[in-house]
Amino acid sequence: MLEEFLRWWAQQLRALVPRHGALPSRVLLLDAGGQEEPWLILTLLRRQSERPLGRFPLDQAGGEALRRALRAAGRAPAVLRLPPGRLLKQEVVLPLAAEAELAGALWHEMDRVTPFRPADVFWSWEVIGRDRRRGLLRLRLLLVPRAAVAAALATVAATGTTVTLLQGQSADGALHRIGLAATAWRPWQRLILRAAALACATLMVAVVAAPFLRQARLLDELEARIAVLQPRAREAVAAQQRAAEAAASGDVIAATEAEFGNALGILATVTTILPDHTWLTGFTLKQRQVTLRGQSADAARLIATLAAEPAIRTPGFAAPVTRSSGDGQDQFVITATAAQ
Repeated sequence: MLEEFLRWWAQQLRALVPRHGALPSRVLLLDAGGQEEPWLILTLLRRQSERPLGRFPLDQAGGEALRRALRAAGRAPAVLRLPPGRLLKQEVVLPLAAEAELAGALWHEMDRVTPFRPADVFWSWEVIGRDRRRGLLRLRLLLVPRAAVAAALATVAATGTTVTLLQGQSADGALHRIGLAATAWRPWQRLILRAAALACATLMVAVVAAPFLRQARLLDELEARIAVLQPRAREAVAAQQRAAEAAASGDVIAATEAEFGNALGILATVTTILPDHTWLTGFTLKQRQVTLRGQSADAARLIATLAAEPAIRTPGFAAPVTRSSGDGQDQFVITATAAQ
């Protein structure tokens, strides 16, 4: 549920930042001149063909002529193409967790990683790579100072046309585009961003607190179970005390060992003389009859080993020896008699 909610929030934030891809099939392309020659060249770009529509200075007369040319060209997205080198780029490294909210993260990091404030530039980004092992995200931050295109945008805006995309080449000749709506944060968008950040912080607190809450619940359950088992524990302690008192007298235990044998002593003897590649899975002592169950790399040699021990008499296999297909060990059942 938490992952789905965070994914939904990320989608909402991305919706606030229109991204750019391929240009539409019909575009009004405006080429901006340099500071020495402030002018705009209007071109109608239709699929693979370009049709020049005129060259217009950035003054009142040029604006009127541009208005007429745009009206004659019809409605189409307007793209402002910048002179070479006008578009700047800067590589930025952020935590990989910031990918879900890149717009907000870059907005707050802008004045740290660039000499500009967010309000002074049009900007966008491109993901270069992700280092999931180190948890890092490498980005290419694209920037265009607003002052560099303010006159051209104002002239176009005066005609009633809105430029939706900036297109330009960086210093290395690579072509990049910046959607203007991506950097024009409206008050309601900022409000949504703050609400998203608050929701994410609340969810983060819930995620951090959840393990502690589960641990507290488990501790309560354990304490309840301990309270239930305490009477049984007291009874067991009392039984151990009575057994200790009986053992102190020595009469009962001595008589039992004389009749039935010392189970611990016989078990200690058997485990001592058995080879290292042998281990027991079962031990039974009843009326001095000893039953051994276990596994061995060489079960046939166990009979001779047990027969050599004075405390063990008449050892023999009580069932056929079988070999395990998994580890190749012999499965055996041996019976013997404990000495008096």
